[in-house]
Amino acid sequence: MSDQSGRFHPPEGLLVHEQVEFICGKGSLGRLFPAAAIGLGGIFLAAGLLNPTSNCYNKNGVLQTPTQCASTNLLFAVLGGVVLLAGLVLALRGTKQRDTRYYVTTFRLVEAKQRRIVREVPRDLFRGREFSQFLQVIPTLIVNGTPFFTAKILDPRSGDEMMSLRNLTQESINALELVGQVVYCKYCGQRNDAKSMRCSQCGASL
Repeated sequence: MSDQSGRFHPPEGLLVHEQVEFICGKGSLGRLFPAAAIGLGGIFLAAGLLNPTSNCYNKNGVLQTPTQCASTNLLFAVLGGVVLLAGLVLALRGTKQRDTRYYVTTFRLVEAKQRRIVREVPRDLFRGREFSQFLQVIPTLIVNGTPFFTAKILDPRSGDEMMSLRNLTQESINALELVGQVVYCKYCGQRNDAKSMRCSQCGASL
């Protein structure tokens, strides 16, 4: 694994004969929860600030004193403000996270932030091995019936975590599991079985 700082925004940054197999963005689910928090917080805040302190009733329909009304309104306002602030913070973090993208290419796995490589892992490390043994898949969320996962990729030499890919679909997980089963020729880009010693198209050593 290596940390890089080169510009990477395919096709910019790709090596010769390198192709992108799939892309996923970090934090792609980050808009749902901040929006809900901002909306709910705004409602509570408005209720606390705009409710009258006289002629107000509790949930049982009992008339409250102005002091009781003010206390209830203050509680709503504080609660709404906290939830609203949390939503704004999450929205800001989500905006930054959406600048991070993960690429699985024919030669490597790349994490890029703001179109620059943060980390990359060569596929050769997993060649001929069952990639699933270096892949920890953790279910995270279900949105509109679609499950999303976090995939942690482990170093085959040390067992340490090399890369963590968040908010992947099952289709992306399936593509990841093929990483160790095929090898792409760096001279012509031809796809070959991982056990092959020479490229089936150009005959180059793999």
